[in-house]
Amino acid sequence: MLDKRLTKIFYDICIKEILKCKKPGEDTGLGWNIIKRTFDASNDWWESRLKVVPKAQKFRTSGIGPKFE
Repeated sequence: MLDKRLTKIFYDICIKEILKCKKPGEDTGLGWNIIKRTFDASNDWWESRLKVVPKAQKFRTSGIGPKFE
């Protein structure tokens, strides 16, 4: 089970990035892989976010449980 506190921090980062002055139709760099149940993002996006929350690395390759979806 993933740490709930880190999951919330990571979700907050993702939500803030999506909402940060993005115009309709503009690409945020985020997606969702329904097979892996992970965030899809470019390597550049991950590298910049992992500088803020290094422990979020596990979200790059590991799926999350359904109760967090």
